[in-house]
Amino acid sequence: MMRLTTSRPRSFQSLWPALLLGALVGCSGGPAQTEQIQTGQTQTEQIQTGQVQADQTQDIQAQLAAPVQSGFAIKRGVNLTGWFQYGDYNPARLGDLAVLKKMGADFVRLPIEPTRFYDAASPDWKNLETTLSEAGRVGIKVIVDLHPAYNTQRLALTGDARYPALLTTLARKLPAYGLGNVALELMNEPIAPTGDACNPAFDWNPWQAKFHAAARAGSKDLTLILTGSCWGGIGGLLKVRAIDDPKLIYSLHNYDEMPFTHQGASWSGWTLAYSRGVPYPPTPANIAAALPEILYRVPTARMRSQIQTELEAYGKSGFGQATMQTRLQKAADWARVNKARLLLGEYGVLKTVAPPQDRLSWITDMRSSAEKLGMAYAMWDYNPEGSFGPFRNGKLEAGVLKAQGFTPPADAVATPPNPVLTRSPMSNPVEAARLEFADFAQGSQSNSGAPTSYYAYGKPEMPKYTPSPDGRAPIQGGHLQFAYDLPLNNDFAGVAAVVPYKVGAVLDTTPYTHLRLRLKVTGGSKVRVELASSKLDSGGDHPNVELPTQDDWGWETYTIALENFAQSGWGKKIDVAAALKLVENVAITPISTGTAGEISVDDIALVRMADAANPGSLNSAQALPIQDFSGAAGALGGVTDAYGYEQDAAKKTVLSSSQSGGALNVEFQLVGGQDWAGAMAVTGFQKNDAPIDVQELAAVRLDLAATGTDNLRIEFGADGFETASDNPQVRLKVTPKLTTYRLPISAFEQAGWGKAVSVSEFLKRAKNISVFADTVGTQGKFTVDNIVLERK
Repeated sequence: MMRLTTSRPRSFQSLWPALLLGALVGCSGGPAQTEQIQTGQTQTEQIQTGQVQADQTQDIQAQLAAPVQSGFAIKRGVNLTGWFQYGDYNPARLGDLAVLKKMGADFVRLPIEPTRFYDAASPDWKNLETTLSEAGRVGIKVIVDLHPAYNTQRLALTGDARYPALLTTLARKLPAYGLGNVALELMNEPIAPTGDACNPAFDWNPWQAKFHAAARAGSKDLTLILTGSCWGGIGGLLKVRAIDDPKLIYSLHNYDEMPFTHQGASWSGWTLAYSRGVPYPPTPANIAAALPEILYRVPTARMRSQIQTELEAYGKSGFGQATMQTRLQKAADWARVNKARLLLGEYGVLKTVAPPQDRLSWITDMRSSAEKLGMAYAMWDYNPEGSFGPFRNGKLEAGVLKAQGFTPPADAVATPPNPVLTRSPMSNPVEAARLEFADFAQGSQSNSGAPTSYYAYGKPEMPKYTPSPDGRAPIQGGHLQFAYDLPLNNDFAGVAAVVPYKVGAVLDTTPYTHLRLRLKVTGGSKVRVELASSKLDSGGDHPNVELPTQDDWGWETYTIALENFAQSGWGKKIDVAAALKLVENVAITPISTGTAGEISVDDIALVRMADAANPGSLNSAQALPIQDFSGAAGALGGVTDAYGYEQDAAKKTVLSSSQSGGALNVEFQLVGGQDWAGAMAVTGFQKNDAPIDVQELAAVRLDLAATGTDNLRIEFGADGFETASDNPQVRLKVTPKLTTYRLPISAFEQAGWGKAVSVSEFLKRAKNISVFADTVGTQGKFTVDNIVLERK
């Protein structure tokens, strides 16, 4: 698996529905340029159409299992990741080799980043020698796999002479560890260096021949591992022109089907990044059951529609073990024709969000399909920090090891059951609470008046983005707007806009369910949105999500589930749940190297989403009824009054109110030309006007509708506090349709004018709740019903 740092990952957001119809993994295209047989078809055409006869394939298993002439024979292994790709070499992991041998592995595939070995004085040379010596002592074989990062591979496929020189050097050194013990893989998952990864105009064969010759210049006898283009998939293998060399093994990678194996993968296109709980094997019924949980986390309506369409197609595909066997058989048929040996060099399922038991089924089916054909196989990956392998919370997982064909150690942990799906579809999602963060109407300020900063970072720094003298971000047309230009050859460089919540204050986001903002992006970069805090260890990334963008989307509203925020994986680990209670700012950053354009941001808010079509689902706690307006008093005896108020006594607010139809209706006309005027309905909690400690409650719930305005303010009232200040409140966007809103008590705050009060002390002595229409110059009616306080 290639570790990508660009916007060109293994993306199937538009490709994989075609694969569901039985196309081969990897790339499609014309027949390989191989010798034609008597039918007049090329070998590849026969294999793709399944026309190889049974008597031609009966010896495939024995052929694939036979050792190459160098004596290098393998059967079952793993990809030993993280040793020479990224991070520091850890000699403590040498013990993994003996553990793997004891569990039943006879080889490991050892990925190395070539740039770490371009310098002959690099300490990684000595570390590699130590690793190979220990593997020989333990009795486990090693495939040294040149596993270039995207930019390293791009340079190699456009003429970087260091790459073939490294192949020659490695091929010269490796035979010292025994020809039957080591092999060299020329390049992991080659893709086109320009254009689409599987660009049919890219011919991998001349490059593979060049790299083969470079390795043979170092050793005539070392076993070499070759592969196909287009991520090393089966389709790429079928386009390979086999090289006449008896000391070769051909590798293929198989992650069919991507909607299952790569669910949650941020690097593989947004339809996969936002998937979770996708089942295997798929059926229309189990996909329908999984969709509510998935769609809840998808941030835009456009994206929800596309991901639903693609997952429903996967549900109807009939994909399963038989499909796996059929596809691997095509590779085996190619091997028979070309007298080649095969290795399933990578397979696996991202473990973070896949149903654990379904993951075991997939691994078992893929491994057994390879075994039936006599293929050696190596699952990706073996690393306690890895995202695909047999570790759960740092411990070996017995079920995954058994699925791979290994014997688990006695202390291996059990595989957990699949999670129970409980989320129901939201037929009418609404904002039950909203906390405005920034709308940039007042320049480069958040709603609390704190300035938004704008800065560049990188290796090297990008001087064109030197911050402005006042350190503030550019605001144009009432929204934040800034340019970016990210160097292609720099994995760590960029610009960021940081929008603070309040100066010197932190925000607990947990009463809310989503972060909502509007974005307009040109230039094609993905955007990272980060909830950051100086209270966290700076040695790791803060909770963040990556958002897809397209130039033709224009202004797009993203409603991002807070459950999606997580660390990206680099640096020190943090407690994400704790971090979301200490948020100081929202940072917006373009992240796709090699892109340039402009980003516009507006209307940042924290919201709590609920389903207005199912009010009962909004509250699982006990309810304390306050007023349902079926009579003059509520359940606790409190009464409701309505008032009008204005700044200028000569400009009277017109007001009337009535309790009709089982609800309170307040008509208002707020005369313009003054800074403040409004109409309010005040509902007391108790008949004796005694206060209630709402700080100890969970939320207030009420039904609201409005015409003439879409903006209402909900406010608690209490005695004994300075009147020259605003009371704790929440603002809501409402519609003419009577809708249920649930407002967490923790969402109520002062709006910022007048003297500050202790909100927590205020809420301990609350005696009433008010609904305000206060947009001057408006005229209409608002309706209030079913006021309830929820207990925790």
